[in-house]
Order: sequence, then C-alpha cells, then structure tokens
Amino acid sequence: MSDHDVLVIGSGPSGVAAAWPLAEAGLSVHLVDGVLPRLARPAPDRPSLSALRQGAPGNLRHLLGERLDGLRDMKGYSPKLRSCADAAFLEGYHDGNAIASVDFQVVGTMAQGGLSNVWGAAASLFDQEDLADWPISLADLLPSYRRVVKRVGVSGSLFDDMAPIHGLDVELEPPLSLPPSSALLLERYDRRGGMPGFLLGRSRNAVLTRPREDRGACLEDMGCMWGCGVGAIYNSADDLAQLRSLPNVTVLSGLMILRLRRDEDGSVIVTGRTALGEERQLRARRVILAAGTLASTRLALDLLQKFDVPVPVLNAPAFAAGLLIPRRLGQPIPAKGFGMAQLAFRLALPGEAGKSVFGLLYDGASMAAPDLAAQMPLSRFGAKSVLRALLPGLLLALVYLPSSYSRSSASLRRSSDGIPSLEIRGGVSTEHKAAVQMAVKRMASHLRRLGAWLLPGSVSVFEPGAEVHYGGTLPMGVATTIHGELIGAPGVTLADGAIFNTLPAKHHTMTMMANADRIGRHLALEAR
Repeated sequence: MSDHDVLVIGSGPSGVAAAWPLAEAGLSVHLVDGVLPRLARPAPDRPSLSALRQGAPGNLRHLLGERLDGLRDMKGYSPKLRSCADAAFLEGYHDGNAIASVDFQVVGTMAQGGLSNVWGAAASLFDQEDLADWPISLADLLPSYRRVVKRVGVSGSLFDDMAPIHGLDVELEPPLSLPPSSALLLERYDRRGGMPGFLLGRSRNAVLTRPREDRGACLEDMGCMWGCGVGAIYNSADDLAQLRSLPNVTVLSGLMILRLRRDEDGSVIVTGRTALGEERQLRARRVILAAGTLASTRLALDLLQKFDVPVPVLNAPAFAAGLLIPRRLGQPIPAKGFGMAQLAFRLALPGEAGKSVFGLLYDGASMAAPDLAAQMPLSRFGAKSVLRALLPGLLLALVYLPSSYSRSSASLRRSSDGIPSLEIRGGVSTEHKAAVQMAVKRMASHLRRLGAWLLPGSVSVFEPGAEVHYGGTLPMGVATTIHGELIGAPGVTLADGAIFNTLPAKHHTMTMMANADRIGRHLALEAR
C-alpha cells in the first residue's frame, strides 16, 4: 500500500518544478527536503554595499559574517559561496550523500532550497542547437520554459544581440539597470554594430524588477553577493513555502535519503536517516529523484545495483579573468546597480565546428575584495593596496565551455556500512587547454576593442566541477526514457541534471526546471 501518489526527493529548483504540476493536478505529493534550513535573508534595510564599505553601522557583520566566514579561503569556488553562506552551509554534503571525488570539486548543500540559496541567478534557456543531441526538442520544452520563467520571474532584454541566445519566446520582467562600466561596454559594442564571432548583451537573470506579494523588486544596492534581503533573487525555498500551503502537499524536513527499493506490490520504498541517526521508511507509487545530479545518480545506481561501472559526469569547464577599463579609473565607485552578472557574451571558437563559449561580466565593485584580489597579478597584500584605485574600472569575467571538453566519470562502490558510495574522477579532454587559450585570446581581443583590457596573469582555470554545472550521468533515451523514468526501475523517475544529454556552455538551471515541469506534467496526465 502506497502512502503517497508521488514522493519528490529534493527541494531545489528541479524538485519544486516537478512538484508544481503534480500538486496542481490534485495528486498527493510528499516532498523530502534538506536537513538544514534555508539561508536566512539579510535584513531588508541592510545598507547598500557602498555604504557598508564606507563604514555604515554593522559593516563587518554584514560583509564578513558573525563568525568572519567571509575571510575563508574559497579560491576556485563561486564568489557567492564566500560572501553569502557561512561555513556550515556546505558541511556534511559529501558524507551525507556518500560522495567522494578525485580531481573534481563536488559542491552541494543539504539546505532547504539547495544551491538556489547562493546561485548567481543566470537564467538562459537552451535553444535548438543546444538540444541537437537530445531526444527531445525545443518545442517539447517551450511550454514549460514559459511557465517556469513566469513563475520564477526573469528579467532581461528581448532586443539585444544576446536575446536569441538567452531565449526569445518567454515573458520577461523589465531589465535591471547597468552600472557605468557595463553600460560603457554595451554602448561601445552597439555603436560598432556588432562584432564577427562575438555577441554581447545584457545577462538574463532570475531576479524581479517588479514586486510580487511574497518577493520584492531588486533594490539595486550592489550587495547581491551577500544575499538578497527582499527575495528578488529566485530561491526554490520560496516555491516550497507556497507548495507547503496546498492541502494535498506535505513536506518532510531533516531526512537524509539512503536508498530506494521496489516492493512486491510495485510501490517504491524510500529509506532515510534522521538527524538522530534513526532510519525511517516512506512509500509511494512514484518517486521522483531531484536531489541534484550527483546525489540522484548514487541513489539510482544503487537501486539498479550497478556497481563499478563508470558513468559519465558532464560539466562545463570554466575559467575566470580580470579586466580593466582604463577610462573608468578615477571615477566614483558605483553605488547603485545589480550586484551579480550584468552582461553576457558568446564567443565562437574558430576551427571548432559549432562550438562556442559563454561568458558573464561582473562589475568589480559588486565583488568581495578577496575574490578580486585572487584575479590580480600581484601578491594578496599588493592587490589589496591598489584595489581601491582600480575598483571603478574592474570587471570579472566568468567563462564556460561546453561539456564536450569534460572527461569526468562516476562509479558506485560497495562499502562496509552497507551504504554504497559514489566515486567521481575528474578530467578534461585533450583539446581543453588549447580551447581555453583560444577563448582567452579571442575574448581579450574583442573586449580590448571595447575598451576593456585583460589583466596579465589574471586568468584562473577552475578544477573540474568547481563551476557547479553537473549533468549527464543517466541521459534520456539511454539510461532513462524521454520522460525521465529509470530504465529497469519502473516507478522511479529522475528530473534533474542527471538526465541531460549534453551541457552547453550556458547556465542550465532554467532548463532543469523546464524539463522537470515537463516530466511532472507527463506524470500528472499518466495518473488521470
């Protein structure tokens, strides 16, 4: 006998996206979410970043945290992980999910809402070219893209050169205002009428520019890296709160899922462990795995008893670089603007048929000083001493390559405690180094024509996994059906990045959510 129609494991973006259509169809939906609470929002009246840097009351607490977590060495990680989250946010993820890695950075959290607590809110959609090797098309995803974008609230432009890359057939919030450096670059690019092999435009962000009942509009106080006090930046924990209010939805917090097994009656038994170490079992007719690519993969491989057989782990290899706009030197540090990616670009790689990189540009004034210092060709002390003088003209570029340049894998290993572990081994293709060098050279050339100069020695290549774009372990049409059902395990569906067939250089969160929505709607129709 099943306790629920559907049990969803995971409260991150994929989990809530899959749960919404099932709940709206009237099914009994049970969500199992994080062991840790969501990150608390900063106070909505927190002073602007400019005011904090000038000594506003509580500046050290706001910028460094109560326990000075903002001083941690987080080189090679997303800048927001240092600024927005305390050390406890990432603790326990590897052990709790039985994940180990070699030459691969595994970044995850057991907090409610998952990594949407600290993500950069980049919200591009995949196009038909991105989906060329998938068993589904853009037409299959577009209705779900529209629903997800409308619910999340995505701001940006439908009229610049990057709009077709981000996606056109969706309803957007008005764009965020641009700080002076970004506005200058975009103005110069537009005056040139475009540049062959290089597209530049506004970033597409899951950020409100118009208030809603439960979330405010972006304050544009440049402090986004330290969290959003009004909820303008999308967090799936906000969706979870709305789902929880529905009479046919229940939410169980604090259960770490250990294993899945199928019962003789066709239902799926889910075993988890509470914070007190006690095991608890749940039962459902259908289980949706949306625990994040790596955690979902471990549970699926364990259910299939597929030990010591490597599966691919796709990621989008990335690098960071510092840029300087000399014309901005001596100008005031911007006090107003969105404090994460303001511009986005796509850069074609010559000789690599159809391949391109995707980049985001951040205003230096919106970043934590240690993250900027890490991209400067000086000692840490020297970097800090010149940072204030350079800050008005500094930009940070985060650049991503498609997963065709990744060569990582994962295998399920038996363990003495009966909880198999997922072992990940990182790697890149033999073409990766040359592709990065080419991308750096061409990026520097194009941006130099717009007045932004690459800082010598500032390029930092991330270790595989550090960019936190994971996918492709159990792809659709191979290990799962096109609707995410795990082949060999009826009743178990995957709805996160694990079932992606490829990862383009673009950010993938909106596509994870749209695909999860598509899968949820299919299951709702199936249940009628």
